[in-house]
Amino acid sequence: MSMTTQRRPTLYTIYLVIISLLGLLLLLWGLAQFSVYPSKRDFVLLVLLAAVSAIATTSLSLSDKVGITYHIGSVISLAAVPSFGIAAAAVIAATEDLCTWLIKPANEKTWRKSFRQLGFNTGMHAIAVFCAGGVLLLLRQWLGANTLWGGTLPWLPAAVVYEEVNLWLLIGVLRLQHGAEINPWVIWKEDRWASYISLVVLALGGGTLAFAIQHYDWLGIAIFFLPIILSAYAFRLYVAQMQTHLDNLEQIVADRTKDLADLNRQKDAFLAVLTHDMMTPLTSIRLCAEELADEPRMALENPNLIYFILRSQKTLFNMMRNILDIEKLQSGRKLAMHPVECNLEQLIDDAIAILHPEATEKNILIAQHYATQPLQLQADRQQMERILLNLVSNAVKYTPSGGSIWIEAHQEGAYVIVSVQDSGYGIPAAELPYIFDRFHRVEQLESKAFGTGLGLAITKALVEEHAGAIAVMSEEGKGSTFTVKLPVA
Repeated sequence: MSMTTQRRPTLYTIYLVIISLLGLLLLLWGLAQFSVYPSKRDFVLLVLLAAVSAIATTSLSLSDKVGITYHIGSVISLAAVPSFGIAAAAVIAATEDLCTWLIKPANEKTWRKSFRQLGFNTGMHAIAVFCAGGVLLLLRQWLGANTLWGGTLPWLPAAVVYEEVNLWLLIGVLRLQHGAEINPWVIWKEDRWASYISLVVLALGGGTLAFAIQHYDWLGIAIFFLPIILSAYAFRLYVAQMQTHLDNLEQIVADRTKDLADLNRQKDAFLAVLTHDMMTPLTSIRLCAEELADEPRMALENPNLIYFILRSQKTLFNMMRNILDIEKLQSGRKLAMHPVECNLEQLIDDAIAILHPEATEKNILIAQHYATQPLQLQADRQQMERILLNLVSNAVKYTPSGGSIWIEAHQEGAYVIVSVQDSGYGIPAAELPYIFDRFHRVEQLESKAFGTGLGLAITKALVEEHAGAIAVMSEEGKGSTFTVKLPVA
């Protein structure tokens, strides 16, 4: 252990003792002068006002480890100097420090309550008032106490001296307590913004209150001081309200952070699922391509090889298109739309034809029923195909072998209604509110079919781009019905 480390606690203690003793001497000096004060009643009134100001304005907690203490006792003590002298000002400063110390909560939200703290604060403020009061009296004497200049100009230099002495005494204790990690000049610069406010309050408030003491007796003091106390208390309430607001903001930030963490986990799960699901079509393409490369005649003997390649390619293409589209939606952009007049029955028939081979493999029957009149839409043909393909494809994927799918379309007023009903596994009731969320997949059905959790989210976005709406009804073990409502042409 270095000599500096060994010496620091001793110097810190000596510094605290010296400041505390000086404050105690100034306090005793002020009390000893009580009998010679020109108006004992006014002096007692100022002491009481200092106590009241401490109770009205002191101590607010900012966090679990940080608190602030603010007061206006320096204004009262400095204002007492012209009428009662420096010793009286030290008594008033000590009174507010004592009241502040008594009502401050003794916990980690503020500097722990201790006699050492009380002694240092009393000494620091008493010394600052002593120095500032001395400057004030000297300048008033030099300029003439009864002149305009002597009654106004000295207050600003006195306020500067009070602030600087008070700040540097505090910097001294911090330096001795924490060592080289405390940079005095950095603290001094960072405190400039608060010092400017204090200078204005000390100079204007102290000068005005001193004028009231000298010319209007106790009534002037009360008239002057009442709005200050009310303003200080209102400021305390405002700071408390702002603290409540900050606490709410912290909760909002915590909630947003949790949401972002959840979204990040969803994306990680999505990437894992995507990597896994891409392997199936890629493997199919590779195996079929290898077989065709070894035996080109297999393309004629087994046309299903070409079909498997095309279907796997289409699966990969849809995955990539869904990813690109979801990125557009997340960035606030709209999906490309080129509305033309479309025949809804034809679009449904095309979707069924595309998915017929998959349905045949699982022995799933797809049936459809249309209204008697033609159903015309003003829509983007390609996007409408995606809507229908996503819904029918999901029905095929999540319907077991031997099941059935029923597609119905009809017109209701200015809208056409398309419903895709299956006899599949169904969706648990707890999952229904999230079925259209991005990256969301029903956990119980993940093993039934591959998917990225983007199909229904994009389907909902496309339906809404067409000024329509989509809804789902489902019962676990009995199947699901997806209903799309779109405006007619």
